[in-house]
Amino acid sequence: MNDITPTHSLAAVAVALHEMFDASAHAPDSFELWVALAHEAARLLAANTAAPQWVPVFTVYRKLRTSARFHPGTGRVEITSGQLAGTTYRDFDGAARAVVTDHPLAQHVSAVVGDLPTWRLNSVHHNPGPRARVRRAAS
Repeated sequence: MNDITPTHSLAAVAVALHEMFDASAHAPDSFELWVALAHEAARLLAANTAAPQWVPVFTVYRKLRTSARFHPGTGRVEITSGQLAGTTYRDFDGAARAVVTDHPLAQHVSAVVGDLPTWRLNSVHHNPGPRARVRRAAS
């Protein structure tokens, strides 16, 4: 992170841009999409957009999904599903390590050191309906 923009403001921008990207009908590599994202980022940073109190996130480790809430102001991650529900961790790495350690196969399969699952922003747009189509960029 930089010294000019507080982490909580950057988190608000990240969430807003993710939602815009995720809901876009443009192809991921379309020029129109990236210009719109750049414009929105500049607008949000200029407005010093306040971050939401909690950001819904999730990770998938060995086919098991774990939901959590990220607090942009503190960087803490609170697990909201599974056996770890209600447990809060200092950061994403600590929460990811707990997910790996808590996995039902943890004692039978050794995890690769440094092979932690990543956390992703949760969005309704991640689950397109059965008739959803991906729009391709015009050639």
